[in-house]
Amino acid sequence: MRIAVSGTHGSGKSTLIADYLTLHPTMDHYDDPYTYLDDAADPPGVIEYVEQLRISVNILQELPADTPCIIERTPLDFLAYLKALHELGRTSDHRFSSHLEETIDQALSRLDLLVVLPLEHHDPIALPGGEDLDLRVAMNEALLELVDTCVLATTNRVTEIFGSRDVRLVKLLQATGTRIDTHNS
Repeated sequence: MRIAVSGTHGSGKSTLIADYLTLHPTMDHYDDPYTYLDDAADPPGVIEYVEQLRISVNILQELPADTPCIIERTPLDFLAYLKALHELGRTSDHRFSSHLEETIDQALSRLDLLVVLPLEHHDPIALPGGEDLDLRVAMNEALLELVDTCVLATTNRVTEIFGSRDVRLVKLLQATGTRIDTHNS
């Protein structure tokens, strides 16, 4: 199964993936595309988000068909960041070509499951003080809109997962059809 986990920064993607990999240690894992950037600005800006989008598309396009893997972030994440930057007035470029969205849809169609981690008002994840909370919220809203219109939106291959860390893992296991052993403590 090819799984991707999407969500804004500080939504619990890395934690959920790490928990899942603990139970599936032989599964291939693709890190957040940010880790593949050589000279990235901190905090990232338009240039970094465009490059991460490109890396994410390439990862999805090159996935082996028969190798189970879990991927942190999809091209939708980075398109959502770009749209959020525009909504916040931090960039004037708001042109997102239909070709780009078509490329993203083709890449997403290679997934068996897209897991989205939306923010909750009572989200238990604490962020360091330097995090851009406005961008976090705007990206979350843009991502949820994009997910609703992406190629996978009308399939059973998209699931939103929320709740505590343990609940999120159980929901991911259920979504992937993994048998949950409730007799072990």
